[in-house]
Amino acid sequence: MKLLTNALVLSAIPLFLTGCLTSDKDSAMDDTGAAESDADADADADADADADSDADADTAIWEIEVGGEATIDSTANTWTGSEDWTINDLTNNQLLCAWTAETASSTPVNTCTECTFAYHYTYANGMGTGGDCSQLMPTGSGEIPDWDRDVGFAPTYTDPSGNTADNIVLGYYDGAGGQAAAGWYPYSYANGGSWADNGDGTGTFTYEWAPWQLEYPTFMYD
Repeated sequence: MKLLTNALVLSAIPLFLTGCLTSDKDSAMDDTGAAESDADADADADADADADSDADADTAIWEIEVGGEATIDSTANTWTGSEDWTINDLTNNQLLCAWTAETASSTPVNTCTECTFAYHYTYANGMGTGGDCSQLMPTGSGEIPDWDRDVGFAPTYTDPSGNTADNIVLGYYDGAGGQAAAGWYPYSYANGGSWADNGDGTGTFTYEWAPWQLEYPTFMYD
């Protein structure tokens, strides 16, 4: 499975990743005779066979965790905060990327019936703080194109089977990719979100998304 430059929807969470492949290149033929020509052919054949066999067979398990905090102003209808992502390679016990970005919104969303509030927010000024995020996450100053999300907080959430849980972070999935029907889905386990109301129309929303795991070929590290 190759890394994609498009959104990969996992547990209704869009994640953007980019990667690169390595390739073998044959050396130029020397004009000194047949012996060198034979040596080149042998070396190329061995290198190609070994590299392809190893890359196709190896896989690694990645785990991704997300946490954030935002100030919600219900009078001005704004969200101002930051979000942190951590991507670990569990197979090789390696931190791949720790990443942080600003989050902001002036667009409340009213389609989440169980939410105290929900916002469509965007990301800006992404920055790697650990590992190597250059191939994994968007970085640089200014708003990050195509990174946006609808997220809300539900003090009580009831799933389609009738089970209830408290303090759930919900995210909206538009149905693209066919993993599920369009709608609001839990981004967290119970108590994944908390809301501290300041009593003046503002408050602090703190949240964590439940960690999820992905399996990827290790050629992404070449």
